[in-house]
Amino acid sequence: MESIHSYPIIGELSAEAQNSIQPFLTINKYAANDIVLQQGQVGADFHIIVSGTLDVFVEKKTQERISKAQVATLTAGQFFGEMSCLAGHVVSATVQARKAVKTVSLSKEGMLQLMDESAPFRKFMVTEMIHRIAS
Repeated sequence: MESIHSYPIIGELSAEAQNSIQPFLTINKYAANDIVLQQGQVGADFHIIVSGTLDVFVEKKTQERISKAQVATLTAGQFFGEMSCLAGHVVSATVQARKAVKTVSLSKEGMLQLMDESAPFRKFMVTEMIHRIAS
């Protein structure tokens, strides 16, 4: 496994915080067009993009048809899945790999531990979640 020091967001944590979450980290690799998270399903993990590009889509169903709108593009250093991971709610959008993608993910337990131990990470996550909710 490559050093977690090189991973976006994780590499900025203290050595103590990195060591405490290491057992909860999983490296994920996705091929082009793979669905990483599916709208309507419960998401269990918080993902940080290490490399690659993902598209975020929202599906709306009417009696006549299902429409799919792209609402975001995510690249290395960005993250997704935090709200469903923490709250245990269904995923609000589909996240699909555009090309090969690598993420590092944390389970809810690991994310909560990190938020307890790292005030800068906690502040960063709360700020980002508020921004996403407001948009």
